[in-house]
Amino acid sequence: MSGRVQKSDSRETRRAQIQRNRKALGALVDHRGYDAMPCSPCFQHNRVCKMDLTNSKRCGECVKRGFSNCDGGDVRHKKFLKERGADLIRRGMQSVDEWETEERALEAQESRVIEDLSLWGAQNESDWPSLGTGFVDLGLPNMGSSEAS
Repeated sequence: MSGRVQKSDSRETRRAQIQRNRKALGALVDHRGYDAMPCSPCFQHNRVCKMDLTNSKRCGECVKRGFSNCDGGDVRHKKFLKERGADLIRRGMQSVDEWETEERALEAQESRVIEDLSLWGAQNESDWPSLGTGFVDLGLPNMGSSEAS
C-alpha cells in the first residue's frame, strides 16, 4: 500500500478552506471595488453592493455568502447596451434626417433648373446639343480602360 495516494484533507477541512477563500475574495472585492447598482440579492436584503470586475464577476457580498446568482455585472452591462442602442438609434435618425434634408435641397435645385430651362424655351424632352452644352456628345468616361496618349 505504499504506492497509493491518500487524501489527507477531510471533507470539513476542504469546506473550511473554500469558505476561507470565499471570505478573502469577498474582502478583496469590498476593498478594491466600487459602489455599484445593487444586484438582486443585495437589493432584496438592503446591502451595499461593491463590484470589482477585475477580480470577480460577483459583488463582494455575493462572494462572501456563496451566492451564484449575482447579476450586478450584468445590470451594468445591460445598462451600457441600452444606452449604446439608444445612441445608435439617435445617430441613425440624425443620418436619415440629414439625408432627407439633402434630398429636399436637391429636388428644389432640380425644380429650379427645370423652371429656368422652360424660361429659356427648352422643352421637357429637349435636344441638349442645341442648348450649347458641348460636353454631352463626349459620352461617359470609360473607367475600366487606360489609353496611352
